Amino acid sequence: MGESLGIWRLAQDDSIMPHIDACNVAAGFHASDPSTLARTVALAHKTGTAIGAHPGMPDLVGFGRRPMLLTPEEVADIITYQVGAVQAFCHRSGAQLSHVKPHGFLYFYLLQKQEICEAAVQAIKVFNVPMYGLPGTIHESVCKEHGVEFVPEVFADCEYTSGGDLVSPTKSKPISPQECAERVRVVAHEGRNYAQGGSQEQASVDMKLDGRRFSVCLHSDLPGAVENVHAVREMIDRLNSRAA
Repeated sequence: MGESLGIWRLAQDDSIMPHIDACNVAAGFHASDPSTLARTVALAHKTGTAIGAHPGMPDLVGFGRRPMLLTPEEVADIITYQVGAVQAFCHRSGAQLSHVKPHGFLYFYLLQKQEICEAAVQAIKVFNVPMYGLPGTIHESVCKEHGVEFVPEVFADCEYTSGGDLVSPTKSKPISPQECAERVRVVAHEGRNYAQGGSQEQASVDMKLDGRRFSVCLHSDLPGAVENVHAVREMIDRLNSRAA
């Protein structure tokens, strides 16, 4: 959320925010600016939405989704800088920082090397909040090693490869609202997610959730985002009511 920049508006934050439990707020490096950040945090606080920091690569032109090479120290610094900004606006609004979820290529970069992921997790640990990440990967193992709470997440609106790797939203085929909701149902019931767009004929991916609660990630900048949110919200409410 909050991925607008200056006079340029991206996504329908006002329409999405009331229907989600937690948001990942752009922290200024891949998108956003101070006023957008302040406005987004205030909106989330007003709607009772948990506020997470969404640090990305320093790449406004590429929306933080282009490959960049950073040292472990640089990774720790850009995360500290961005999460600190979101936390400051939370304090100003009387809200609390809920979690940290890396954005775009930074998310994938943490999956590539142990020392990169360790630098990121150690930076997050300072803020004493959980990290959202991909279950069964180095995201989870490094968090466990360093004593950082880990929240597994499932991406409902983009693909996974048959080997279980997440496909970047820019390379994934469109996923319909109905398919997003069905993915959530399957993961909740079976702990697996369909690969390559959800076809049952293709390989399924073990999400390694082991019955744990999980977060469902949806991208506000994709076409049909509002419809995706409504369909997934309805499915999650239905699943939670049955589990109660």
